[in-house]
Amino acid sequence: MGNDEATWEALKSLKIDVHVGDRAGRADRVFFEHLQEGLRRNDLDKIYEFISAVERGCGIDVNSQICQLIQKAYSLDGRRLCAFIVGKRNLYEYWYYLSGYCNCEMLSYFVKLDVEDPVFYFECARLLLKRTQKNSEYEEAIAIAVRKVAENDLNLWKRWVTVHENNICWLKILDRVLGDLDQEALRIYATSITLDMPMEREKSEILSQFYQKIPVEKQEHVFRTVCNIVYERWTNLIEQKKRERKFQNKILLSPYTNFVVYSMRYVISKEADWESFLTNAIHVLEQDMNDWYASFSDMKSVFFYDMTQIYYLRLIGESEKYVPENKEFHTEWMKLGYILQRYEDFWDAEDVSIRNKIQSGGA
Repeated sequence: MGNDEATWEALKSLKIDVHVGDRAGRADRVFFEHLQEGLRRNDLDKIYEFISAVERGCGIDVNSQICQLIQKAYSLDGRRLCAFIVGKRNLYEYWYYLSGYCNCEMLSYFVKLDVEDPVFYFECARLLLKRTQKNSEYEEAIAIAVRKVAENDLNLWKRWVTVHENNICWLKILDRVLGDLDQEALRIYATSITLDMPMEREKSEILSQFYQKIPVEKQEHVFRTVCNIVYERWTNLIEQKKRERKFQNKILLSPYTNFVVYSMRYVISKEADWESFLTNAIHVLEQDMNDWYASFSDMKSVFFYDMTQIYYLRLIGESEKYVPENKEFHTEWMKLGYILQRYEDFWDAEDVSIRNKIQSGGA
């Protein structure tokens, strides 16, 4: 028993000192200053700038005696060791102990415990994600930690979503987290993701189906909040790009395309509404093509933003097997055929199949 208490006393006596050497370069000194400022103001951005710089460089200089001490403490009482680290109450020391001296098994144990500071969960999840890019063994531990972040600190949850949006390992477990979030956390997710993220095959394959992996009994809870926001954001995004004449020379696709289409389908739940939305989209295209543009490039960009909306609506019609019989709808569809024919030179050869798919939708 005496030796056990000696272990905890030795832990308590540890003092973590960070400094830059006399020969440190300008960049190292700047990052060190950011750390000091971050610790004073509890500014996670500044602290993570320092942490990222160290991780890009040589990493933590691991002390073998501290390593043995931490391992001994964990074997004696993992819960007490966790409380010791959380008691430091600052991100830098969380990172120092967790990154330098705790393996994935230890981190996975810690995230299952109840602690007061969600930053601790955030850092555990970040380190697990960093270490297990090709290993699914600790995915559930990451999901647990991130759920606890979202439950306890919405600003930190938003940070997680935006910082890790491009991380493949995170995207693979996204469905495990969303189904358990409350409405406000779901709203933050839906307002933070980059709907026009550049296309990448692996991300597209994951994000095209993630919403279908959410447990059926939780889907309505998620979609009721998320789909309406995604639909509104996507519509506003297209309009903003048109106003700003952002260059576009093809249908706008992203890894989120299937999710955007699903969100549109959720909002446009009836065939009559779908016909109305599509008729309006064709009308907008017709008006836009009659406007004056400063350049051919501007006109072509607007054309493809309008055509993107029509294409997405066409996908919904195909999925739902809508067979429109409204005469007004067929009149508008004939206008679309005329516009497609008139501007057929806008399309690259590789995109002709999409154009043909759109044109066949009114049959």
